[in-house]
Amino acid sequence: MKNLNVLLVEDNQINQIITSNFLQKNGLEVSIANNGKEAIQMIDSKNYQFVLMDIQMPEMDGYECTNSIRAKKDDYFKSLPIFAFSSSSMVDTFERARQSGMTDFVGKPLMFQDLKRKINKYVIKTSLKQPVDIRPLAIDFNQYTDGDPKSKWQLILLITGNILELVQSLHISIDQNKPEIFEKIYHKVKPTLSLLADMELMSVIDGIKSQSLSQDQQSMIVLFHNLCEGLIKGLEEEQTTIIRRLPVK
Repeated sequence: MKNLNVLLVEDNQINQIITSNFLQKNGLEVSIANNGKEAIQMIDSKNYQFVLMDIQMPEMDGYECTNSIRAKKDDYFKSLPIFAFSSSSMVDTFERARQSGMTDFVGKPLMFQDLKRKINKYVIKTSLKQPVDIRPLAIDFNQYTDGDPKSKWQLILLITGNILELVQSLHISIDQNKPEIFEKIYHKVKPTLSLLADMELMSVIDGIKSQSLSQDQQSMIVLFHNLCEGLIKGLEEEQTTIIRRLPVK
């Protein structure tokens, strides 16, 4: 993710510090706009590869700011990835963000694996990696949500977050040579992951745990990543289906 410039549109100074430090530690160049009006002025430079757009701000909120950016004539403003940057997990918030022209959603606080996926998907147009297919989901969401779309949305966010947390813990475990980090997070998220009833993923996780993160596991680790990526894509498809079925207001 090096050599990418991001515009962080955020009015809270504490969130500005935490988020910009996080982004800079991961190799990104960060500029900060304190509200939507500042963002519109700064965006005219065309210096940014993507935008993290807070929703609730004074002067001009994230929805109005995104609408104004998309209304500009140059193709840069039409295609620039703008990620809704919000701690809200309400489906209504995400639907309004889409309608305003936002590209996708990134949660607060930032998770590295989630941000990396969104950057790879929308910002980096070419990749040497082979695309990962959507993995079919065995879970019956209606069984756990009584068919309520907002409850289903919340459950999808929980499962997605748990998968991303597990992937991130594997990287940390390998980097620090501490298998217990992966073990601890796995036990934390296991009840949620078990809802997916994905026996192949569970088998791969057991294999990773049993070999104590040895170098011989490279192919198993790649498979683990591919399975997780495929599941997340399947969960994103479910999210898209929920939004499409919402009544038009």
